[in-house]
Amino acid sequence: MLIDVPWWRSQSYYDSGTWRGTWDLDGGGALMNQAVHAVDVAQWLAGPVVEAAAHTGLLAHRDIEVEDTAAASLRFASGAVGTLLATTAAYPGRTARIAVNGDRGSVVVDDDELAWFHTAREGEQARDHGAFGAGDRSAEYAAELERDRTRDRSGLLYQPHRDQLADFCDAVRDGRRPLVDGEDGRRAVDAVAAVYASARTGTVGRPGAPAHNGGAGHREGERGEAGAS
Repeated sequence: MLIDVPWWRSQSYYDSGTWRGTWDLDGGGALMNQAVHAVDVAQWLAGPVVEAAAHTGLLAHRDIEVEDTAAASLRFASGAVGTLLATTAAYPGRTARIAVNGDRGSVVVDDDELAWFHTAREGEQARDHGAFGAGDRSAEYAAELERDRTRDRSGLLYQPHRDQLADFCDAVRDGRRPLVDGEDGRRAVDAVAAVYASARTGTVGRPGAPAHNGGAGHREGERGEAGAS
């Protein structure tokens, strides 16, 4: 699995509020603030994260406590492994992407849209050295999806938030558990905390670790005036 959130936030974005870029009020940097939603989706697809080996750094911004770049190797309870990149230092900012790769199919979701899809049909065998991107059938399936593709001025789709809120209201009315509840949100935070713990200690992090200790989010030396991620 690949989780790629290569976004951009200017220095003025962080300077616009005293809470931005702080551990106590922002909770973290590019990973906790921006990429936590992609981590949430990844766990919905592959199950809970159980281990993380990570590095974080402040590469392109100044005067903030938290990271603007995080890179991690993840292991999921399902046995899947994944890589994670979360950054607000990727100028001018690209779209977030999640890719799931398996021995009988692969799928790529880019900017919340199905971008590449192929699953093996009965009796199908790929060439020994692979297809090198050939065989995309995403257009066949995307046409069958009934969804509102209207986006707000920041480029985000309205439908995912709208559907989640509608389901929550229905759950309250019907006395049932919502499709996404507080426990799901907590699992995403726990996975992020495992990444932070690994980056802070230089060891494998596991869910349940504190997100930070006194504001130390990355080890000394993982800081620079500018950098590449």
